[in-house]
Amino acid sequence: LPPKLISVVPRDTSTNIQTNKKLTITFTFDEMIDVKSVSIKTLLINPQMDNFPDIRANGKKMVVSFDADALQPNTTYQLQFGSSIGDVHENNKYKNLTYIFSTGPTIDTNTVSGKTIDALSLKPVKEVSVMLFADLSDTAATRSKPNYLIKTDTAGRYSLSAIKPGTYQVIALTDKNNSMTYDAGEAIGFI
Repeated sequence: LPPKLISVVPRDTSTNIQTNKKLTITFTFDEMIDVKSVSIKTLLINPQMDNFPDIRANGKKMVVSFDADALQPNTTYQLQFGSSIGDVHENNKYKNLTYIFSTGPTIDTNTVSGKTIDALSLKPVKEVSVMLFADLSDTAATRSKPNYLIKTDTAGRYSLSAIKPGTYQVIALTDKNNSMTYDAGEAIGFI
């Protein structure tokens, strides 16, 4: 059986997290865990940030630490671990662990969801990066990293929540080199 999550400190959907000091989030499980698979490819943090947090296992605990200058004020953050956390002995995966917190007084509740379809075959496209850009120019996907990012599932579906109110353009990209920008040879789509 996969490990069970017992507690999280600070609790999920906490608000008014201070941005002037280092933030440490401690996840406690019912058995010893392995976090070697947690990487920049498997952990999605929205909105996107430049500095990846320090993540380590300590027995039955996973500790995620953000530098004080990594977090923006009045911003809702969502961490999606996917299936990157497993138990030490058999590597049974804890699936779809998501954690949300805000550095402001409220949690953003906007959601974008949909399905990616290949324009030629009309079949769903799996493991495509769906990106939201606040930059509405037609070259945003070639010049800048997205504000929000999610990967499609095996049926081509995606759902991204905890989005700050605003206007965004949605781009789907087969981001082969994980650059979070469009490069020649990658398929790109939009609504």
